[in-house]
Amino acid sequence: MHKISVLFQYSYLFLRSRLRHRQPVVVNTWVQFSRNGSDQRFCGLGDLLRGVCFLYQLCQRFGYEYHVDFRGHQLATFLEPRPHPFESVIDQRNGNIEFKVFTENLSAIRHIEHAFASQSVIAFMTNGSKRTFRDPAYLTPSAKAYARACFRIKPAVMEEIRKRLPSEGYQILHVRLGDGLLVDDRSRLLEDDFALLYARLETFMRSNTLFMTDSPAFKSYVTARNTRILFIQGMPVHIGLDSSEETLLDTLTEFVALQEASKIHTYSIYNWDSGFAKSASILYDVPLERIPRISPWIDGEVPV
Repeated sequence: MHKISVLFQYSYLFLRSRLRHRQPVVVNTWVQFSRNGSDQRFCGLGDLLRGVCFLYQLCQRFGYEYHVDFRGHQLATFLEPRPHPFESVIDQRNGNIEFKVFTENLSAIRHIEHAFASQSVIAFMTNGSKRTFRDPAYLTPSAKAYARACFRIKPAVMEEIRKRLPSEGYQILHVRLGDGLLVDDRSRLLEDDFALLYARLETFMRSNTLFMTDSPAFKSYVTARNTRILFIQGMPVHIGLDSSEETLLDTLTEFVALQEASKIHTYSIYNWDSGFAKSASILYDVPLERIPRISPWIDGEVPV
């Protein structure tokens, strides 16, 4: 019954949008600190790009006008401008942009339609729905192309980034250890944990492997033991938690490296892939292979 209700509501809103004369303007507005910033703090670059694709597909389907505005985000320092006709409207709403989380398409359409009753330009920030990048068949080629067009790094910045990347072809080993406890068994020493993980990953460490991780401690551990492995100086950040130009440039450097790799091997303590690696794989058609987790290596959950 619930599925029938959802389908009915979605169909009704779709038909109404196609029959009316005037349509909403939707502006996906990236800001460094949204009005309800607690949700946005854990929104990384991959999440923002997923939101771009999610809204693009919805707006295409419903006939809404769609723009992406990242002028209020620190990333604008590094990206080529994307002018649009409603910049003055967005400027007037400075400090009032909210971060929206949508579980599926209908919740986003409801939000847009409700807002359209009182304003013609609807501006908010979102990470979209998880299905957008989870189901490869869901994402359209035009949505991927649109996201890539939005995310164009300035030539001068790209020149600096390329100086930090390997000059020849490479694969990537990406390790996501997360922000929580490293393992369930708290009695084990960090050194023992790293040794266990290193043994699992060593198979994927070749002469043309570029190593990436969100853990500075594990990065030091690996590069000290494997002096031939390639790595990038600096550490990427969760862009919702850190906005310094130096760390954002580190993040962009690793993202460019991911999108230009021949293949990505990824390990995560979670039961989902790193959004950072996943978004680069999907948007730039880079093959991605998940490395099975080591039991009980999981952040507070039972391994599956």
